[in-house]
Amino acid sequence: PYKKQSEHFALGKTKRERLFMAGNQLGKSDAGAVETAYHLTGDYPDDWKGRVWRKAVEAWAAGETSLVVRDVQPAKLVGKPGVTEEFGTGYIPKDRIVDVSNSRSAPDAIDTIQVKHKSGGISTLSFKSYEQGRTKFQGGTKDFIWLDEEPNMAIYQECLTRVTATRGMVFVTFTPLLGKSDVVIRYMEEHSPDRVYTQMTIDDVAQEPHGHITPEDRDMIVAGYLEHEREARALLAQCFQKKGFLDLARKEYERALGDGRDLDLRAKEILYHLASIAVIEGDSAQARTLYARIYEVDVGFR
Repeated sequence: PYKKQSEHFALGKTKRERLFMAGNQLGKSDAGAVETAYHLTGDYPDDWKGRVWRKAVEAWAAGETSLVVRDVQPAKLVGKPGVTEEFGTGYIPKDRIVDVSNSRSAPDAIDTIQVKHKSGGISTLSFKSYEQGRTKFQGGTKDFIWLDEEPNMAIYQECLTRVTATRGMVFVTFTPLLGKSDVVIRYMEEHSPDRVYTQMTIDDVAQEPHGHITPEDRDMIVAGYLEHEREARALLAQCFQKKGFLDLARKEYERALGDGRDLDLRAKEILYHLASIAVIEGDSAQARTLYARIYEVDVGFR
């Protein structure tokens, strides 16, 4: 695993709620799938520092829609849906899969997986989607729940309720494309000793010795961010700045800015925030440069 993924795993030993934030295709869903497979089987690597279950577990995995869930979470755990030859090629070893029951929510979708745990018991993992609504997350007690992509707060709260009796945990893996949402605010602005988030950026992956994204790939990907992705990153940067995480804020502002050629209102706001960070860090020359870029095109800004 990458360094940030390992940090996220280790925090599971003491934290009830965890968020792993990462960009698309950086490995956030793989992190969720790997940890889920470890807990279902009870087979943990020798260097594992996260939470350990010595008995079989009952868990949920959920995502945005039935189709998205089918194509992501079960695919990473047991293999590509609908392709018999690929069954058992996911993170759960084929010889540990006891049974798989199908779902009527989408073609080739899986409802529940039964997995043989190291203890001899049978772990179960059922799949749900946010489109089913909050009521489908009511009832039942679970050891852990993996939420891939961001749920609404009503569903998130229901999931927390499901793990209360077992002293279990909820871990979330998503790209913060909804910006400063209730769930993002909960993790970044509402302090709790039981809650923590880890962010893995494209720079973190590009700097890994064997990262699947090279520095050249990084530049191409950042240049291709869509408008709504830039807006979400700008909002996320504001959260980081408010908490005093200036280095993280700067990185997100820079990604949201892009090449900075078109200085629209949003770009000017981002440059202003970057200049403010430079002032706080004592880099007056950088601050003046950033302010100058704004006032060259809008002398009346702020």
